[in-house]
Amino acid sequence: MKFFLTSSSIESTLWCGKLTDYNAGALVFFEGRVRKDNNGKEVVGINYQTHTSLALNQGERILGEVIDHLMIIDALAVHRTGSLKLGETAVWVGVLSVHRKEAFNACDRIIDKIKKEVPIWKQEQYVDGVKEWLV
Repeated sequence: MKFFLTSSSIESTLWCGKLTDYNAGALVFFEGRVRKDNNGKEVVGINYQTHTSLALNQGERILGEVIDHLMIIDALAVHRTGSLKLGETAVWVGVLSVHRKEAFNACDRIIDKIKKEVPIWKQEQYVDGVKEWLV
């Protein structure tokens, strides 16, 4: 498996350690974190819901396509589900490649495709008590 869902906190060091290959000259990773402000609204937390089996299938497809088409060595991604507090990591993507440019490009493509194509829904919770599902 290359794509994972978890209700536990995401530890970058642990996930980086899963990407090892002595042919790689570059490891690039991205952490998406819960931030305090979104579109002028003060956020206090986020809740992620998903269609688990569909999300896992879509995530695997995305990582497989990027690995095959961008000629990188390996890639992994993990996305949180459930309730998250400010500062917590919501999504982590890591890419191994021979050179940095390919790794950066692949990492960028993977996170964009996860956000657009994987059925994971985000509900922001604001300081005023309002909760809003975002697209």
